[in-house]
Amino acid sequence: MNASSSPVYCLPIENAEGEKGIDRISQIFDYDPLRIMASAMLNYFSQTGHDMYSAPFGDTIEGKARAWRWLAFLNSDVHKAFGQLFRTPPWAEDETVKNAMQQAARAQIAGMLKQADDQLANHAWLGGEEISVADIYLYVILRWANGLSVDLSQMNHLNEFQKRVAADPGVREICAQEGLQP
Repeated sequence: MNASSSPVYCLPIENAEGEKGIDRISQIFDYDPLRIMASAMLNYFSQTGHDMYSAPFGDTIEGKARAWRWLAFLNSDVHKAFGQLFRTPPWAEDETVKNAMQQAARAQIAGMLKQADDQLANHAWLGGEEISVADIYLYVILRWANGLSVDLSQMNHLNEFQKRVAADPGVREICAQEGLQP
């Protein structure tokens, strides 16, 4: 992938003040909290033909269906599983209980991400042979997993996938703006 082939949804967006970033989502929806979930935003883009929407699910019906499936799984199951790593429930004050809950969450997340690793064993991207927004979301989730010590060391396809996405010029630019290493 080179700069000219970066998907439009990987490229930074310029707001009204000329600042580049990814915060324009709020402007598009006028801060409407009912439309800020990923699936809702993407459906909105696809239905309105918004300029940010540029085939983020591939060109084939099969690719779109697979990408939507992966996006739904990542958004509803995998994302939710990180909850206990981001914030332990207040009733789990005991360190032993807290550690056990977090280890269980890490194992659950690794098990779910193994499904993505298996998919990537036979396809370049989650939806097939074209990058989709589900792949970018998986990349973000993999960053969380790495930062929160989820063991993905045996998932070689995910590791290669993460390197491929991190090399994308649009992803690199957004990471740089956020002060992150891709």
